[in-house]
Amino acid sequence: MPLLYQCLIGGAAITAVEFVAGCVVNLWWGLGVWDYSGVFLNVLGQICLPFFFLWCLLAAVGIWLYDFLNWKLLNAERPHYKFI
Repeated sequence: MPLLYQCLIGGAAITAVEFVAGCVVNLWWGLGVWDYSGVFLNVLGQICLPFFFLWCLLAAVGIWLYDFLNWKLLNAERPHYKFI
C-alpha cells in the first residue's frame, strides 16, 4: 500500500480515538483537557483539521520506525516505499 494511504489511515485512526476520548473526557466528564473550539474546521472542539495532518505525519514516523525495527531486529525484508 502506498505510504500516503497508510499515513491517511493512521491519521484517521488517531483522530477517531482522539474524538471518542475527547467526547468522554471533555464533554461527558467535563475535565476540559483540550479544546480546539478556536481552531479552523473543528468538530465539537474535540478534533480539528490541522491536528489531523499532524497525526498523519506522526503516523508516517511510526510506520517508518516499525518497518526499520522489523527489518533490523527481525531480519524482515528491507522496506521499500511508494508515496502514491
